[in-house]
Amino acid sequence: RCVTGVQTCALPISALPEGSTQYFAESPFGPSTIEAGPLYLSGLGNECRSARAASGTMSHRFAVCREQDAWRFIPTVFESMPR
Repeated sequence: RCVTGVQTCALPISALPEGSTQYFAESPFGPSTIEAGPLYLSGLGNECRSARAASGTMSHRFAVCREQDAWRFIPTVFESMPR
């Protein structure tokens, strides 16, 4: 489980098995979860993992990528739009 914080959570998300769903936190919309997607190489050659955060009927896609020996949240043009 990761502690609330942007970079603090990137490493645990990167280690989740593909297709797994992990409880993250409680929100006004209900329990929040992180669903791990597949690992892939970015256009810059960095190892990345797509993921989706969901709470109630809201969800948000994002990616975490390994850059300079650290996992970081990467905003993506198409996946960062709320659904």
